[in-house]
Amino acid sequence: MLNDAVEDYGITNVAIDMGIKGPRLSALRSGERPWTLDRLASLPDQVRVSFLRQWAEAEGLPASLANALRTMADAMDPQGRLPLIGEVRKSLDKSSA
Repeated sequence: MLNDAVEDYGITNVAIDMGIKGPRLSALRSGERPWTLDRLASLPDQVRVSFLRQWAEAEGLPASLANALRTMADAMDPQGRLPLIGEVRKSLDKSSA
């Protein structure tokens, strides 16, 4: 699913936006190198959101949970850390209003 999201956005565009070279992205995509939280956090927003939506749909999650996952992905800082749960809840409350 992550590879699909990367391909949809454009492999070259993803590498440029992540600040890495094509061979490094190829190694990540093939499983030769592991995806670390900082690498996942450096993915373009559109790729992260697309991946989370695909994953949520594949798992049969309700749309509200998929939206919560998207909100959490959007709230990640560059090191892949999530904000306090209260901040996520505030964001969810605003989006459901």
